[in-house]
Amino acid sequence: MARPSNLLYGLDDTPPLAVTLLSGLQQAAMVAGIGAVFPLLVLAAAGADPSQVRDTLAVSMLALGITTALQGARLGPVGSGFLAPAVFTAAYLPSSIMAAKIGGLPLVLGMTIFAGLCEILLSRVLHRLRPYLPAEIAGFAVAMIGIVLGLLGFRLIFGVDAQGEPPPPPVALRGLLLGGIAFGVMIGLNIWSKSKLKLYCVLIGMAAGYLAAWPLGMLDVARMTAAMGRAPFSIPTPADMWPTFDFSLALAFAIGAIACTLRAVGDLTTCQKINDTEWQRPDMATIRGGVLADGIGTTLCGVLGTVGLNTFSGSIGLSVATGITARVVGFATGGALMALAFVPQALDVLGAMPRPVMGAALVFSGTFIVMNGLQVILSRLMDSRKIVVIGLSLIIGLSRDMYPHLFDEAPAALQPVLGSSMVLAIASALLLNLLFRLGIHKRVRYAFPAGHGLLRELHDPLERQGAEWGARRDVWDKVMHAFGELADLLPPVAEPQTLIAVDLAFDEYGVDAEIRYTGQPLTLADAAPSHEEMLESDDALHRLSSFMLTQLASRVRTATQNGEQVLKLHFDH
Repeated sequence: MARPSNLLYGLDDTPPLAVTLLSGLQQAAMVAGIGAVFPLLVLAAAGADPSQVRDTLAVSMLALGITTALQGARLGPVGSGFLAPAVFTAAYLPSSIMAAKIGGLPLVLGMTIFAGLCEILLSRVLHRLRPYLPAEIAGFAVAMIGIVLGLLGFRLIFGVDAQGEPPPPPVALRGLLLGGIAFGVMIGLNIWSKSKLKLYCVLIGMAAGYLAAWPLGMLDVARMTAAMGRAPFSIPTPADMWPTFDFSLALAFAIGAIACTLRAVGDLTTCQKINDTEWQRPDMATIRGGVLADGIGTTLCGVLGTVGLNTFSGSIGLSVATGITARVVGFATGGALMALAFVPQALDVLGAMPRPVMGAALVFSGTFIVMNGLQVILSRLMDSRKIVVIGLSLIIGLSRDMYPHLFDEAPAALQPVLGSSMVLAIASALLLNLLFRLGIHKRVRYAFPAGHGLLRELHDPLERQGAEWGARRDVWDKVMHAFGELADLLPPVAEPQTLIAVDLAFDEYGVDAEIRYTGQPLTLADAAPSHEEMLESDDALHRLSSFMLTQLASRVRTATQNGEQVLKLHFDH
């Protein structure tokens, strides 16, 4: 693993104690500030009283801290070894709110345990599921999470109730003003600030929202005053209730577990990239360990009495911005979150967060999550099949929010899937991807007459094939470039009037190309010609092309079989 030069403290470094503690506190503050929103929304749907809210937030911080530390460790098969803090996620939010309305907190806890067990199971078979969970579906899941966050944020800002009815205009106006203040501070610091305040834009925006809520009459002053009078220390109390299970919600929570698995894979792949300049492909061993830790964390949440969690893309982005990716900071972050669970005054302040301020934080974070998802989608070549899968699934998902009454009239058995735009969209994408995989061949063969028209004959078929397979753009660019070099290398060595056969094979791990022709063996250069040789030697251009071929492909082999010359190229995916 080659450490990037832009990192102040890399994965295996041990920063000074002060840097470790302050970095851990910063990560914990971001996680707690944004993460508290999701349990609060579910608690509100369940009609929880202030004492339940306080107890749930305490065990929530405890679960986040334990999972964050577990993620940074490598305890046998558990943990990725990266700084990848956990946070409560929108992937389970619609389903958890539905469960809270149907069966209260006991049903939320039981279904959360079920979702965690689903993710644990997925972590064990992740390598076998890669063809059915391609990168574009993972990116789509992330984008849908961001869209759901943003739409929910606007509902909270305007005070729209569960039935979609807006509040009286004065209340809506005050909510818009408060949410606008908090969101404006976040955006202003993030875009125009040149100081380190940019790193804390969400927290500062939340603080500004609390301050603005007081004169607007949207702050629960009595609750805040009571919080200051509480004991400064208390032991978190797990939920005193027996989890229940509802089979009708199983599919919705299972799809949420799939969405969390996809996001964890993306986040941990990002961690691998930012910690290794020589990164070429995902290390599935660390990813499986990270997804397993994520699933264990969600199961723990259900046992302790809170909602499901996932890795936090925002924290990973923060580690890149600060140049500190040391795993020891993950342990400090986990310790800070666990310590917060024992401070009831801080938890009461979080519990009294005005809803428009929650909404501003959700809209802000949702904006970046949507773009992260779109970037993952666009990193792959897209053919008509994949365009239909993503585009149609997006339309189906958004139609749930546009025409809610149409879906509300569907049979009760379908409501766990149809009741959430995110669950509906991801379920549609998974089913459509499975359907459209029919007819896709993993091996193709082309045959062309030897001559200088090789690249012209192959260009369009290769472009179409890369899109059909959904290959990564950067990898397929190397494949296309390699065949461009072969267009110069093969005509001089292949016998005229013979055929050049090209076999291509693709899987989620790489692209293999086998080129067969009759003629002289191809000589590969182990070094590029110098500038002087390029000017003086007639075969320097040939040597340069053969050297470029060895650099573009991950592996190159030549052989002679049955009187034919065989060239084998492998490109890691």
